Amino acid sequence: MADFHSESLALGFHPLPPGHLANVVTCLEMHARPVLRPAHDDSFSLERMGAADTDRFRALFRAIGQDIMWFSRLIIPEEKLSAIIGDPNVFCFALVKGGADIGLLELDFREVGQCELSFFGVVPTAVGGGAGRYLMNEALTRAWEQPISRMWVQPPVPPSARLIAWCRPGPRATPTIFCSGGSARAHSFRGLLSIDEAIARITCASSTVRRSVMS
Repeated sequence: MADFHSESLALGFHPLPPGHLANVVTCLEMHARPVLRPAHDDSFSLERMGAADTDRFRALFRAIGQDIMWFSRLIIPEEKLSAIIGDPNVFCFALVKGGADIGLLELDFREVGQCELSFFGVVPTAVGGGAGRYLMNEALTRAWEQPISRMWVQPPVPPSARLIAWCRPGPRATPTIFCSGGSARAHSFRGLLSIDEAIARITCASSTVRRSVMS
């Protein structure tokens, strides 16, 4: 990853040059194994999906993501999806309870020494029932069982407070948030921020985009 420590964005509204649209990318990352929070329901299980499970993957992907604008894996060719979830360095799991698929977890180890939490979610009917905590614990455990020094995820923008709270590690790890915003032609801001700073700045940037679109 490039070094983005040198530039910073002041709080507030920031105009964009004519012909540009804001593009904000947020990454949550950790560099050490965290202390897990307790999961109180042991009735869940994980089943790994492979190259032949594209229909199962897409059905689960759609059930989880249809209301939150997940679309990337629905529009790629069948053979490309099969190659991704069948890659030995991509661990793709269905979260199962009572024989039904209720969650999705994908860990991508294709970059040496790193794990990207590519996809993580549960179906709407499973929210609040402990499925998310179980799935997050499994994600963290399985990621740090591998020889990595960084685990990261690119969440929705702005990331929810609940997601950030889930991603906050225990006392043995330090989280950071990387933010980069701008257009294809020029970055409007970049920086490595604290969690609270990032939330404030992302909120300001999102407000600016909304105001520009409406004006």
